[in-house]
Amino acid sequence: MSVIKLTKAGIKPQKIEQEMLQLLSELRLFQSRIEKLDKEQFWLPENWRSEKHTAIAQLAGHLAQVHFLPQQDPKETTLLPGIVLADESLIREVERINALKAQFKARMTFAKKTLGRSPYLSLVKQVVHPHSISLLQLYRDFRCLYEPVIEVKFSWVFKETANVKLTPQGAIKHIEEQIENPKIRQDLIHKVAGLGAVDFLYQRQIAPHLQANIKFEIGKPIAKKVHSPLFLLQDRFPQLPQQELPLEPTPVVSKRAPRKDKKSWQRLYEGLNLFYA
Repeated sequence: MSVIKLTKAGIKPQKIEQEMLQLLSELRLFQSRIEKLDKEQFWLPENWRSEKHTAIAQLAGHLAQVHFLPQQDPKETTLLPGIVLADESLIREVERINALKAQFKARMTFAKKTLGRSPYLSLVKQVVHPHSISLLQLYRDFRCLYEPVIEVKFSWVFKETANVKLTPQGAIKHIEEQIENPKIRQDLIHKVAGLGAVDFLYQRQIAPHLQANIKFEIGKPIAKKVHSPLFLLQDRFPQLPQQELPLEPTPVVSKRAPRKDKKSWQRLYEGLNLFYA
């Protein structure tokens, strides 16, 4: 990784590492605060509770967990459904932690856009990997709900793929991000330019995810993807109607056609889930 390029871009690996370590220190303090919660302030599904740790230690440890775990999928974060009853002071602390995470993520995003993919990966290898940090874990924020919640039901949602429509410019950007071979990349860009007025479709793989179905005292219910317990600004638990929530999702095979339209989609290139019609 070129020191000159980093300097010109105003990116200092030592400063980034210092900020990351400061964020880790803040997370440890946050973990200590969570460990002081009363057992009546939080709820975890019984079959998700650790056999090695107390429930409060498990909760606090999960919220501060940013390291790679053995056999962990690098594209996924650790999961723990649950509820935390929070007062305004705790909510403000969660918001502060979320803001610090967002600030560090913004710095790393700037570095990625400024340096390009390969130099950025070298930066991550130099600064992040020696600490066994998962950036995906470090970036994730914690959801706070401010209006009175009367019911929360956690469930697994399984969907194999999602179809994302792209403009020709979006298709070119996708090619630039996914294809490393410069000749193949350029050939595909020329192919897109030569296709004229066609529609593009990117088929994105989706992993099963945990979802919280939330009902409020006032207003419409919502469904949100979750990885961690929800922080509710209230002093009473909502109804928790779920039975045993499995630790792993049960795949559901959809029998429906992937598209409702009648277009004949053609794959642009064998190595991409990018189609045109």
